[in-house]
Amino acid sequence: MLFQRRAVAAVSTRCRRGRGGGGGGGGGGGGGGGGGGGGGGGGGGGGGRRRRRRRRRRRRRRRRRRRRRRRRRRRRRRRRRRRRRRRRRRRRRRRREEEEEEEEEEEEEEEEEEEEEEEEEGGGGGGGGGGGGGGGGRRRRRRRRRRRRRRRRRRRRRRRRRRRRRRRRRRRRRRRRRRRRRRRRRRRRRRSGSGRLSFSVSSVAAAAVAAAAATTTAAAAAAAATAAAWT
Repeated sequence: MLFQRRAVAAVSTRCRRGRGGGGGGGGGGGGGGGGGGGGGGGGGGGGGRRRRRRRRRRRRRRRRRRRRRRRRRRRRRRRRRRRRRRRRRRRRRRRREEEEEEEEEEEEEEEEEEEEEEEEEGGGGGGGGGGGGGGGGRRRRRRRRRRRRRRRRRRRRRRRRRRRRRRRRRRRRRRRRRRRRRRRRRRRRRRSGSGRLSFSVSSVAAAAVAAAAATTTAAAAAAAATAAAWT
């Protein structure tokens, strides 16, 4: 009897684990009553297997959902990264364009200052009235030049946006070299200029002096013209 009980206990444990076939065999050895028990065990074993399959299916579904979520998250991250990169590129482009425009403006200002310095040198040599007349003519020319430059600038901007970045970098280097050369030339001119420029004057101050001289000469010329008209 003890042996039979142990066999039945073993069968029942196997059924719980889901191995029904082994349970049936054990029942046959035990006799009629044992056979009945074995059959029941087998059925129980079958039930256990089905449950396991269902669990597996559920797990697979969950995994799929998780994978989908992960994919969505990855896509969102990629989109965010792309947007950030685009924003950074736009900002860099804007900065580059602004820097180039500033460089252009500085170059033009330098050219204008050089022209004013040359006028000062020329006006110092001539007489008072004659110098004034000359100054007026040069002023008009300067205004025309400025207008032309503005038009050119707009055209340059449009062309630049179409061209590639590599060329921009090369241009920058060239511009810097040109600037250095111009500054050197200027210093030499100031040293070997007329009496007015012999002082160590900054370019802005020199421009202001030139403007003042031009206005005084122009006023003198106007006074002379009115006097001639009255007589």
